[in-house]
Amino acid sequence: DLAVRFTAARAELSAAQATLRTAEIQLELTRTDADSTLTIARGGLTQAAALGRVSKTAIDQARADLAAALAQRELADAELQRSQQLIASGALSASHYDARKAQLAQTEAAVAQTKARLAGAQTGIDSAAGAMQNAQGRLSAAWEGSEPTV
Repeated sequence: DLAVRFTAARAELSAAQATLRTAEIQLELTRTDADSTLTIARGGLTQAAALGRVSKTAIDQARADLAAALAQRELADAELQRSQQLIASGALSASHYDARKAQLAQTEAAVAQTKARLAGAQTGIDSAAGAMQNAQGRLSAAWEGSEPTV
């Protein structure tokens, strides 16, 4: 009877050791998974921040381009008005006047194009803000040890 109990105790010990080893392996896998999730979340934050900086730079460039386009439009408008006065007095040819008119139209198109580029760059900021919130949520969830639900 003692030998049976001894064998049963050894079997229970082996089972407990196997359970412990399984738990240790599971813990290591959980740590690795959590570290991986944190790394991904941090990468998402870095990427979102970079997108924000790129978008800010694009906005600054578009604003500068818009200022230049507006100045060129103003100059083209002034030249067209002068040309109107000169054509009325006969001191300017119609083709020169038409060229000034076309120049004004081109500068107006450049202004519209630059405004559109500025709006697109501002959308990039909104996108970066959304990506930042998403990454922050993932990071918070990673710290808590679970993925956010969608």
